[in-house]
Amino acid sequence: MWCRTTDEDQRQRGTGRQTRQRTPRTAHGTHVCKTISRDGTHRHSGVLSGVVCPPPIRPPTSESFAIMPAQSAALRSSVIPAVPGPTRLRLPDLLHITDQDADDVLGGRYDHLLPAPGIPTRDRWFTRLHSNDELDVWLISWVPGLTTELHDHSGSLGAMTLLSGALHEYRWTGDQLRRRRLTAGDQAAFPLGWVHDVTWAPFGAGSSHVPTLSVHAYSPPLTAMSYYEITERDTLRRVRTELTDSPEGQ
Repeated sequence: MWCRTTDEDQRQRGTGRQTRQRTPRTAHGTHVCKTISRDGTHRHSGVLSGVVCPPPIRPPTSESFAIMPAQSAALRSSVIPAVPGPTRLRLPDLLHITDQDADDVLGGRYDHLLPAPGIPTRDRWFTRLHSNDELDVWLISWVPGLTTELHDHSGSLGAMTLLSGALHEYRWTGDQLRRRRLTAGDQAAFPLGWVHDVTWAPFGAGSSHVPTLSVHAYSPPLTAMSYYEITERDTLRRVRTELTDSPEGQ
């Protein structure tokens, strides 16, 4: 049951969203803004050529908690929590990892993992890019009409970098759902206890048949996810928990 959804696209501040910048910034020993391939300078070829297109140039924005502009290391460290987690990796580390792997996807490093006919346009698709005991990294596609349901990531931290297209995230704030829009080049971080649903979002004329692509990292690797519904009293009720080896509500 969806209820009391508010739109945060224009008015959230300081949330984990990162608008891509050309100049690398350093936080917690990581470079979170190393992007050369999502600003229109990279040539896309092969199966990604019809999916990944340069994002429009737009001024930085600021939104709430897990989305933020990369203006300074001081701002970043004050917005993204670096509290101890299940592994030695923290949210800034996961943002950095998804940023690097997004560039590697665009550079062709993972072409051997992509479906030969191209990314499906009617069904969600995903593939694991790499993993170890502390980390799992996935490339995920999103298509119109499919949702992940409201879910958490159990005991895993998460982060993502958007390669192409756009997504809507509906996040439970404690008493309502709030929506934010993520577009190509944006990043988002998901601390422990983050409950959300993610859906494909339109991003221009003729985009209804073009999947959105994003890179996700989880630490430790996902082993379980819980799913929720919103009650008539505007509270959150957990309806089931599932063991999983797949990302984002698959």
